[in-house]
Amino acid sequence: MFKRLIYFSVILFFPLILVLDLILPDYKKITIITSANNQIHQQLTKRQNDMDQQLQLKKKISLLQNSKLAQANLQKIRSSDIYNTLSFLAKNNHLTITKMKPLPSENLDPGFIKQTIFLKIDGTEASLLQFLKLMLLQKWVTQIVDLDLSADKNLITLTITLIFYYETK
Repeated sequence: MFKRLIYFSVILFFPLILVLDLILPDYKKITIITSANNQIHQQLTKRQNDMDQQLQLKKKISLLQNSKLAQANLQKIRSSDIYNTLSFLAKNNHLTITKMKPLPSENLDPGFIKQTIFLKIDGTEASLLQFLKLMLLQKWVTQIVDLDLSADKNLITLTITLIFYYETK
């Protein structure tokens, strides 16, 4: 009887041990795949949150643009002072102007110029909004035509297209 019990347990448990041995490496693979899926899900969630924050920032900027600050009386500025003034405003708000590019102004009245400004954002959302608010307070900024926020690695860039009222010499 004891012999039969040992024989039966060996016959029953040997295949079970063999099956567990085959399953165990798959379990490790499943764990690796699951952790990779979790990381992908976290990155997608983070990217979605970043996109939501950018959308909220764009909404705040458009509200700011439509405020009474943009309706101020026009005042001319020398075209040579545009970059200096905006650089000063940007530096005070932890932003860096990486370049400014004039755009064709064929549909604009004489004395107006359309320009795109590329800003590297080193500060916070609050400093960016403060910069835009101060920029709109400048009486020579007539309109923000376009805003575009883009992120590349750790660099966040804001592209603003503005129309300025400037003195022609």
